[in-house]
Amino acid sequence: MKKSKLSFFRIKITALAGCAVITVIYGILVSLPVFKCKKYKNRISAGQYETMRLRNDENNYRDFIIKYRTQKKELEGILFNDRDVSSFLEEISLIARKSHIKISEMKTRKFKKVEPKNSTSGNSYSGNKPSGNKEDKPLFLAAMPIDIRIEGRFSSIVNFLVFLEGYRQLITLSNVEIRIKKYPLLRCKFTLRLYSLKSGSELKDKR
Repeated sequence: MKKSKLSFFRIKITALAGCAVITVIYGILVSLPVFKCKKYKNRISAGQYETMRLRNDENNYRDFIIKYRTQKKELEGILFNDRDVSSFLEEISLIARKSHIKISEMKTRKFKKVEPKNSTSGNSYSGNKPSGNKEDKPLFLAAMPIDIRIEGRFSSIVNFLVFLEGYRQLITLSNVEIRIKKYPLLRCKFTLRLYSLKSGSELKDKR
């Protein structure tokens, strides 16, 4: 009788152990696909994040290009191109005659890159742009000095200088000197600068 109870107890223990083993194995088999699923899900999420980042970078780059071209167009509206320079010189000659101003000298110099103060590297407007076409090459702000000497009455000279300072395109006046020639006539000399966007090769050719 005792032997029978012992055998039954062993069978029960064995059955319980077997159930435990089966439960563990079942748990492993069930959790393995779940783990793999989470792993692939994480990979998919990482891929989606990278795709979103690349799309954002592309959109930011596109916006940057649009902004650059818009600003460049606006700058070109107030800066001079080669054709504008000759038209400007003709215009101020005409205005001088109408203002009873005699231009005794008008000496133009070559365009030179404008160097910002406290900087030795120069100032490129376009920065790091794609160089796939001519428009995307780096452009530099350049100035062309014009040394001018004029003669006339004080009021005529003042009106002429005011006209130049209010010109529709970007110019600057410097080194203004006024002296008496034979009263009421005065002599005036000054340096006028016209501004334009030039590529490095254009500035190099003009040296």
